[in-house]
Amino acid sequence: MKISYFIFVLLFILTGCATSPKNIAEQTIDVSTLPQSKTISVEDEKQEINLQNEKKADSTQEDDFYKVAIIFPSKVVGKYAKDSINTVMAYMLHNNIKFQFEVFDSLTQDNQNIIEVFKEVKNKEFTNVIALFTQDSLETLFAINDIDDLNLYLPLVNKNEVENSPLNIVYGGIDYKKQIQTLETLSNQKNSIFYSNSRLGLKLKEYVEQLEQPISVSTMIDENKNVFKKIVKKRGLQNSSLFLNTSIIKSSIILSQLRVYGTVPYKILSTQLNYTPLVISLTQYPDRRRFIVANSISKTDLKLQESLFLLDSDIEYNWVNYATLIGIDSLYTKNESTLFPSKIIENQVDYDVKLYKNTRHGFKKLQ
Repeated sequence: MKISYFIFVLLFILTGCATSPKNIAEQTIDVSTLPQSKTISVEDEKQEINLQNEKKADSTQEDDFYKVAIIFPSKVVGKYAKDSINTVMAYMLHNNIKFQFEVFDSLTQDNQNIIEVFKEVKNKEFTNVIALFTQDSLETLFAINDIDDLNLYLPLVNKNEVENSPLNIVYGGIDYKKQIQTLETLSNQKNSIFYSNSRLGLKLKEYVEQLEQPISVSTMIDENKNVFKKIVKKRGLQNSSLFLNTSIIKSSIILSQLRVYGTVPYKILSTQLNYTPLVISLTQYPDRRRFIVANSISKTDLKLQESLFLLDSDIEYNWVNYATLIGIDSLYTKNESTLFPSKIIENQVDYDVKLYKNTRHGFKKLQ
């Protein structure tokens, strides 16, 4: 689907009618003021962009546009696609950039699908590409011979998990190892781990084990269970630094049941995985009083945040949107932007790590 994005009228409406966002204190984030998400499918989003582009296609010269493609496997990461599309559009509109924007769906990360989608990208002469592929795609991606002239950005993969990467690929994935190491500074040297049976859950478990500190409890959380009485009553959890490497739903249940059954860890520590306003709505404040979360999303230009808000793109808590935003900014400015404190160093976005405690209404950054 070819998307020649020229929306000058829309830009005028967005910038003319927008109101300035509220001034939120840097140290405190109140999740009660967050906008409610709208339910719009990726297919609806693509159809709307097509309809708008077709109205002006005959009168537009492609050479006048900055060209960028987004590739995603909808059966693997479909939930990220709409938000990433909105993020790229909001960035272009905010900066008054005329651009040609096309979305390519590879459906899966199978070898042939990846090869075919890149053939289509090359045939349409796109050189700037944001690909929402996971680490499972890398072996195939690295084996494609004719894409070394593309400026390729992978927002879901961290370079630390990659060996022998091609020089034309930049990575935007969160550095979970760095987050675990930062969280470790709050540990009392007696660690325990709850983790999920997933690639990320197992990797986080490995990072905690690499800290070379005593681990009193290490337990895999069954995704099919929501009652963890036997697990949370383990004696080794008392006064331990519990690394909670589970999804937000499981984490919320565990936080609640720890308190119900009288288990009091020294600290409960978690990565970006649980930096979300859902933890506020799914738990009571006493459940999370000892809960500390790492976050690598930094503040950016307020007017840009407003443009993103208008297109329903959350970069306050959604790290994929934030990583995508850094990616399109880097591709367009050739890594010369001043919008973000996070810079690209040796083909990887270098994220800061900040630690947040929980308040009754949101998160507050530790000093």
